[in-house]
Order: sequence, then C-alpha cells, then structure tokens
Amino acid sequence: MPSEEQWATEFFLAWVSTFRQLTEYLNHVAEMDLEEPLTTEIGHVSQEIAAFVERLRVIPAVEQLRFREIEQGFKTWVIVNDSSEEARYAVYEAEWDLMRQFPGVAFDLHLVDREGENLGSIIHFDEGTLSIPIRGVVNAR
Repeated sequence: MPSEEQWATEFFLAWVSTFRQLTEYLNHVAEMDLEEPLTTEIGHVSQEIAAFVERLRVIPAVEQLRFREIEQGFKTWVIVNDSSEEARYAVYEAEWDLMRQFPGVAFDLHLVDREGENLGSIIHFDEGTLSIPIRGVVNAR
C-alpha cells in the first residue's frame, strides 16, 4: 500500500496529465460549430466524465456539462433549459448510473435548469470549472 505522500504525488501527476489533455480537448471544442450536438471523440477527458457525457447526450433538455476536479473526484453541474420532470429524472438516473459505475470516485452533482435565463445571471462558476457542450446553447453563458 503506497504511503500518503506517494498517493498524493501519484494523484497530482495524474491530475496534471488529465488537465493538460482536457485543456487540449476543450480548445478543440471551442473551435467547433456548437449548433450541432457534440460528436467528437472525448477520449481526452477522464473516463468518468466521458461516461457521464455519453449518458447525458440522450437527454434532449441537456445543454452542457460543467465540471471541475475536487479531492478524489468531480463537482459537476448539468445545465438544462426548461426541462420536463421526465428529463430531470433521466438526469438523476444518469447520475446514479455514474456513481454505480465508479464507486471509488467522489461526485458532487448538481442540476441547474436555467428556465430560459442567461446562465450567468443564475450561477457563478469558479475559475477552473470546465464546460463540455452537449447541444447548441442559446444565451447560456
């Protein structure tokens, strides 16, 4: 069993590698036409986030996933617009599936329905929070 210092060093090195890959991916996404659903292979992000994006793609109300790494996992915000009860339950089910698939990873999951409002007027995201578009987003910055 590795010491706490070894574990922390390995975790940090893995995080730096993941962050670099994710930054490259998001730079690529920024150049894409976001009117179409995101179809680019997302192998550059962690397997947990990639699995979550795949689940969210099938839910029509989902516009984007915002996330940042936290200790031993991720804090995520699923951004929807004018979602139905059915869509919200589908997001909750996707979240439960994610936690069952990756039981050793901590997830702090949030659902934000912007209800037609500009996302920035509803919630402020800390620096370092990243975004993966799921569908074309209007007025959601």
